[in-house]
Amino acid sequence: VFAVRCQGDAATRHSAIAAFSNTARSAGDAAPPRVLLLSSKHNASGTNLQCANHVIFVEPPGTNARQSLAVETQAIGRTLRLGQTRQVCVRYFLMKDSIEEVIYENLSRTRQADTSVDTAAPASTAAADDPAASPTAAPAAADADPNADP
Repeated sequence: VFAVRCQGDAATRHSAIAAFSNTARSAGDAAPPRVLLLSSKHNASGTNLQCANHVIFVEPPGTNARQSLAVETQAIGRTLRLGQTRQVCVRYFLMKDSIEEVIYENLSRTRQADTSVDTAAPASTAAADDPAASPTAAPAAADADPNADP
């Protein structure tokens, strides 16, 4: 699989991203790289990667939960841009029974706590026959978590 590494000065990183993003090629041009390798710590912000639809984390998560979640959200957000037409798939590589697995589980709990929202409508405004007003109503398809296992 042809890959390009996004590292070095700004011009070199820009060239790597441009090569990866190049979908309009002439007939004689070589195929663009199918994999872009970059560090989420150094390349997470300001990069538009809507041409990608897979985000694979291979770096171990940091021990600071809030900072790690911010970096993760920023990295995933590079692919979830206006104009993204494909479902984005996010994967994590973790070693079983390791400290990074424990840290990942803690981050998952923090992520769940951060995204928990009380969906129950106040009794005075909820219609008794409106299933959407029920606190147990299932989320709409647009609200479903694209990263959840089926």
